[in-house]
Amino acid sequence: MTRSDIIQAIRNLVVEQESDAGGLLDDSGNMLEFVSDAQEQVMMDLIPFMPGQFLFVEDITLVANTPSYTITSDYWQVYKVERNETGKAPKELEVVDPLEFQFHTNVGDTEERPDACYFIGDTFYPLQIPSAAQASWVRLYLVRPELETMEEDGPSYIPRPAHRMIVYLGAAMVAMLLRSDPTPFMAFYAKRYKAVKSVWAGRFQQKPRFVRPSVRDRLSFDDREKAFTDPYWR
Repeated sequence: MTRSDIIQAIRNLVVEQESDAGGLLDDSGNMLEFVSDAQEQVMMDLIPFMPGQFLFVEDITLVANTPSYTITSDYWQVYKVERNETGKAPKELEVVDPLEFQFHTNVGDTEERPDACYFIGDTFYPLQIPSAAQASWVRLYLVRPELETMEEDGPSYIPRPAHRMIVYLGAAMVAMLLRSDPTPFMAFYAKRYKAVKSVWAGRFQQKPRFVRPSVRDRLSFDDREKAFTDPYWR
């Protein structure tokens, strides 16, 4: 749906026609604010089960003895951090709690190829501090936001089946503005959300998809029988 399609659909649901919108639902004013706000909230609902729809990458070049690097892109989540070394298989770097990084390094420790990292705000910290320059050695998989204001062609990344969610949520916002009951529109929103989530879960039919375990569980685990090693099992 284009932006004008979404605006007109909201008007149709709240019985507010363009001919009498006036300043109440102005295409260039408050109506755009409703649409942009609804778009952002819809995206936040979609990210947990379709992050791949919004992914992009930013590569970081490591500089010798430089402990921190600023992420230059606008993003909402860091989905994954990988080693991006030419001629070698990608390796996921463990992201550790910035308040616990002391368990992973000593102050001033350096290493040619870091194997972990942490973030403070938009700043990336490799563990250990790189001892040599590595061009585009770290690849960040980031979840990008939609544009702050929707373009004329409509949402850039939100898939078309979810566009109606923007309409229903926008209609609920307008209903609240007009002191009407937004409940029916939120019921429509919940139904469409459930349908989109169900369809997206089976979008790739080749094989089942599973929630990934944490990188810590994938990198290190204890396969000994708990009955012999865990006192709570004795």
